[in-house]
Amino acid sequence: MQSGQVLKAPSTAPAGGAVQVTVQAGVHEVWVDAPGAPYRKQRVPRSGRVTIAVPNAPGEVIAVSVVRGAVVQTVLISIVAPAP
Repeated sequence: MQSGQVLKAPSTAPAGGAVQVTVQAGVHEVWVDAPGAPYRKQRVPRSGRVTIAVPNAPGEVIAVSVVRGAVVQTVLISIVAPAP
């Protein structure tokens, strides 16, 4: 598990699956940059847990960012091949 001050996320995610990112209270949206998908904004539910679909692209990286004023905090999640 990797952690910024605002985001908590696993360091890897299985290709074709999903990953859950925990966001600090008071944050209402995250920005997701995943391979093969447009850069997008995703709302954060009251639980503070955002589920992100992981594309089938082992070896690539998903970037999840929170923007607070002029400060951007990002965690990178490596996409790994699922176990056989």
